[in-house]
Amino acid sequence: MRNIALIALVALVVGCSPGPSSVPGPVSNFTGATIADFKDLSLGEPIQEGGLTLIPVSNSKPDLNIDDYVSLAEAKKNGWVEIIEVPDEANVESLKVHYTGPKPMLLLAGELLLGGKQDRVVAKDTVIKPGDTIDVMVYCVEPGRWDGNSMHFEPQASQVPLSTKEKAILRGQQEVWNDVGRYNRDAGVTMGAPVEGSSLRGGYGAMTATKEYEAALDNALKALRARKDVVGVVIVVDGKVHSFEYFGSSRLFASSAESVLRGALATSMLGKGSVTIPPMSEVADFVSRSLNSAKDMKRSGEDYDAFQTNSVGVAGGVATLPDSEGAVVHGTFYEKSKD
Repeated sequence: MRNIALIALVALVVGCSPGPSSVPGPVSNFTGATIADFKDLSLGEPIQEGGLTLIPVSNSKPDLNIDDYVSLAEAKKNGWVEIIEVPDEANVESLKVHYTGPKPMLLLAGELLLGGKQDRVVAKDTVIKPGDTIDVMVYCVEPGRWDGNSMHFEPQASQVPLSTKEKAILRGQQEVWNDVGRYNRDAGVTMGAPVEGSSLRGGYGAMTATKEYEAALDNALKALRARKDVVGVVIVVDGKVHSFEYFGSSRLFASSAESVLRGALATSMLGKGSVTIPPMSEVADFVSRSLNSAKDMKRSGEDYDAFQTNSVGVAGGVATLPDSEGAVVHGTFYEKSKD
């Protein structure tokens, strides 16, 4: 169960087919759309990789006048972050994070953490100041295990599949477990071989180890990095808008983009491969309502808010700049659930 490379090799031997061939690059018949209430923002030409469509959102203004932030990927690369189980406690929904970098670190909801006594997913955006050691809210993505030779976690700088992340932000532990089971079953069907064990790393590891996945990730990142002033991306899977990821600066988006895209591709490669794109006017309206929701949130003195209902018709989680007028450091937005 715990050997990702072996899982992937078995799946490839039996003949994996993780999804249709990538459709790289921009969409030729693109027509833009203005974003109501946010005149400095614009939608970029969509980028397609199989059933995944990425619609970049650019900001013509300079980055927000805020202190820069470090992503988990940067902190991991520089050895600035240590994540461990809470000592002397059997605490499933909390981990201790020690950070030593020079600028605040933004730990995004959805980040996959492997190791410890059970694999976890970060439940909400958390800003960690230089030199701080804090408890961070997480959920288990490995039901059934509570043992291990190490208390430490290896940050993946890679997010969990989209639906698992959504359940972590808006629902709770049981919903996360249910989604992990569903993802592993679907991954087994797609890969042509059952996924061993109950950890998300089983299906996720098998999918992300394929050549098709790595090629799609490389294509998408190259296309995004060729755009100017990108501060976010609307994620469309099989023709339907799934979510909008927005960052307070283009630099923070650039340093976090790979992590976000890894989770999106891990989802789209299990889908139908549809390349249909929603009307740009609908996408622009979703972006506008999402960013307006940050203004609509109730201010409670916290620098993070997760909301399942909102007057402008969206749900999600938003990290705002402390002691500000609600400047958004990062937000993940969804259409409000109808159930």
